[in-house]
Amino acid sequence: MRVTPRRPLWTWVKVVLALIGIDLLLFRAGLFFEWVPQLRGENATTWGLLYTAIRHLEIDPQSPATAYVVGSSVLFLGVNEERLNEVLEEDRLPPRATLLTTFGATATDSALLAARALEDHPWLVVYAATARDFSKTAPLDTPVSRMLLDSSTDLPAMPAVTGEERLTLIVRRYWQLYRYRTFVRIGVWEGTTGLLARTIAGHAPPVLPPPPATAEDRLPPEALERFHFARITPEAYRAWQTWNTSRRFDDFVAWMRANKSQALDAYKTQRLASFGPQDNPQVTSLAWMLRRIRDRGARAVVVYFPENPAFRDPAAAEYFDASLSDAYAKLFADETAATGARFVDLRGLLPAEDFHDLIHPNLAGMRTLSRRLADIVAEEWRAREGGAP
Repeated sequence: MRVTPRRPLWTWVKVVLALIGIDLLLFRAGLFFEWVPQLRGENATTWGLLYTAIRHLEIDPQSPATAYVVGSSVLFLGVNEERLNEVLEEDRLPPRATLLTTFGATATDSALLAARALEDHPWLVVYAATARDFSKTAPLDTPVSRMLLDSSTDLPAMPAVTGEERLTLIVRRYWQLYRYRTFVRIGVWEGTTGLLARTIAGHAPPVLPPPPATAEDRLPPEALERFHFARITPEAYRAWQTWNTSRRFDDFVAWMRANKSQALDAYKTQRLASFGPQDNPQVTSLAWMLRRIRDRGARAVVVYFPENPAFRDPAAAEYFDASLSDAYAKLFADETAATGARFVDLRGLLPAEDFHDLIHPNLAGMRTLSRRLADIVAEEWRAREGGAP
């Protein structure tokens, strides 16, 4: 019997063609982003937010009126995108802003998000800056860099040293299926488990409603004017009321602890020695971002986001380094002046009662900050059009 020899080369050709076809269907045609509108479950606060940002960049129609705002959780929790754009619409201005944000984003992460956003030719990029973005020891290998660092981003803080690293960056640049493989894995897993959960739920006995809450377990309406229901409990709100009456910093610490905040220990580490501008790779990324925005012909604004004035109390010295805050105000002013960008210092915009902690506004603060950011976008648009800002 005659045995037909195998043709391994043709097998690999077919594999490559199949992968190219999958890449074209899922990502070049945008089917994956239509199939998976958002990532849920345990990945919602990390990969999920990054997915939302990239989905905007991949499928939103390009417009000469588009502005992008990049930043960390201070942006996600501090600005309501819908309200920001409503204000612009009420002022009868054409620009619209899209927020690109991930929890824990460093200045390097924001620089990579801005670089990707520039491929859509926006007229404006705003960086929502805080001192916490500039940890000298923060990892550079993050979900953002694993997705967006490629051969087109010559980021000084993350140079490709080995041949394998350079090859990885080239492949990530041109092969979307490889770039977004984590999204595919999560999307398939969530789709499969979601279908299984719905099947099980269809055969499960009905779930009885919980007993009605007592007056002590209910949030008063005025609490929900200031706090999202998922970010406050009746016990924590009572602690906040105690602080709001006394205005003593130890009562503020008690409110944060009652609200299960884990930020206080982190604040103790944010000192000039560990977060300051000197010998800091994050500062290098900020300068790179501003130069790149300028070179692509877009306007750039660095907005120093609000800080809670309660932490200026001498009793808060353990948790707040005023010299670090001021050092970054000077750095932002110097870097923007060097690149023709604009610096807006909003550290003192909000009163203490409009915060959750040091840097995250509550709903009242979000309303004020969203309006102010809309005004900044409007000012930049008018200046671009030749009118008075």
